[in-house]
Amino acid sequence: MTHSIASVLGPRTTWYIARASGLTAWCLVLASVLLGLFMSSKPKWKGLPPAWRLDLHRFLGALAVFFTLLHVAALMIDPSVPFRVVDVLVPFASKWRPRAIAGGVIGLYLILVVEVTSLMMRKLPRKWWHRIHLSSLVLLAAATVHGLMSGTDMGNRAVEDVLVVAGVLTVPFAVFRVWRARRRPSAAARTSGAAAAGDHPRRDLARSPRVRTHDEHVRRTADEADRQAEGARP
Repeated sequence: MTHSIASVLGPRTTWYIARASGLTAWCLVLASVLLGLFMSSKPKWKGLPPAWRLDLHRFLGALAVFFTLLHVAALMIDPSVPFRVVDVLVPFASKWRPRAIAGGVIGLYLILVVEVTSLMMRKLPRKWWHRIHLSSLVLLAAATVHGLMSGTDMGNRAVEDVLVVAGVLTVPFAVFRVWRARRRPSAAARTSGAAAAGDHPRRDLARSPRVRTHDEHVRRTADEADRQAEGARP
């Protein structure tokens, strides 16, 4: 059946679809990760309303999932390199560049887990949701390795320049995100100390925006988005 679909679309059409969808999915993952890091690093970002930022973040993630699935489907249909179902679902099962394809398989599972848990954010414990959401950094790394080792466009100067710019933009935000996460215990200790001295912990938290965690900021943004949506209903 896959060969018949490929014959209808043309000998190279499916290969071009696989290449284009793969690069598009990677760019969308990069944009979603950068936006998430920026939102967590600077909660009081002025410009777009919080509800719009959250919707944009979710929209980029959903588009990334769509183009990732399109990439996988096009690879299975394309006759240039025959892929079995097990090749795209089990790491290192592919006979063609197994390490490179394994990175893509890991990225496929990670993007599905991140997207599904994002939709279930209100039903999951904050601690686990936050840890799972941080795996988007691993997702971006796995997708980048997959593209570098298996992509046929890696010799393209434009693609290489995009990879360099992506690294320059992502690494500083990721390092700052990890550094900020390590400072949270001391900030929490100061908050609890102030509460013991008679200050209200929530009032102290409101005076110190740096103490806010990423998951709390996203949840509050989601609540605000829901309130705005309800207010816009006739």
